[in-house]
Amino acid sequence: MRTVVIDPFDEGTLPLAEMAKLLPNRPTPQCLWRWITKGRNGVRLQAIPVGRGYHTNKEAVTVFLNAVGDVKPDQIAHRKLKPKGKRSAKKSAKVIETR
Repeated sequence: MRTVVIDPFDEGTLPLAEMAKLLPNRPTPQCLWRWITKGRNGVRLQAIPVGRGYHTNKEAVTVFLNAVGDVKPDQIAHRKLKPKGKRSAKKSAKVIETR
């Protein structure tokens, strides 16, 4: 992944809330913060701390999204998600049978 130099005095350097509004599918500022602190698929979004938050620019976001897109499917760590509040098919069948 290419390193991007982020200039805090450049007009293109924006806080996460403003950058999130410019991106397709409108990720939340919290999502961008996670990309900075934890990364995605082993790649982190480059940003600079300013005050109590972070600022980044379009170039850093473009490099990040291209790098995440270049990750091959076998390099992605998959998690098994448990359904929340939904019954499994087996439990649903038991409930129907008992009624």
